[in-house]
Amino acid sequence: MAISEAQAAVKSGRASPMPVEDRRASIIAAVTPLLMEHGRQVTSAQIAAAAGIAEGTIFRAFGDKEKLIDAAVQAHLDPEPFRRDMRAIDRTLPLEAKVRRLIELMHNRFVTIFQLMNALGLAGQKPQHSANSDFVLRVVDLLDGEEAQLRFTGERISQFVRMVALSASLPHVIGDSPIDTDTLTDFVLHGIMKEGHA
Repeated sequence: MAISEAQAAVKSGRASPMPVEDRRASIIAAVTPLLMEHGRQVTSAQIAAAAGIAEGTIFRAFGDKEKLIDAAVQAHLDPEPFRRDMRAIDRTLPLEAKVRRLIELMHNRFVTIFQLMNALGLAGQKPQHSANSDFVLRVVDLLDGEEAQLRFTGERISQFVRMVALSASLPHVIGDSPIDTDTLTDFVLHGIMKEGHA
């Protein structure tokens, strides 16, 4: 009885037939956590094991390990999958659920990109942020006595303030619509919901 090409591939230990782009995408998905853990020291044997393929398949799909790493970086920098996921958010969800999903998508994207860049040595020096940094201590001191009005600790608020101020200063984040200090302050203190709807 004849067996399919896919069954023959499984019996022989070879990867089952798959369109080239799908094969490349599956290898990139498998290599991403390895790159975050091992950086450029990841081996082709580790990649093959994680992807469930033979090492030769990696080289047929990408040419060499460095080209695979470059392809993985480019895949995660590609904004189209993120845009597709944004378009898929259900508009009938409650406001909180919609905003939560949007932030979840953006957070996951940025965390993946920055972890990948750090692991590969592409992000420069890692900034230091600790509970004992001068900035945090100054914010905690500044807010001392205001606890009754605040939902978060001074340390957490220092993270929010740094995050908002930094993001609002990056041209590729704000585009051609700068955000002034009063608006940023209002956002940090009151968020995006109208009064009475919190």
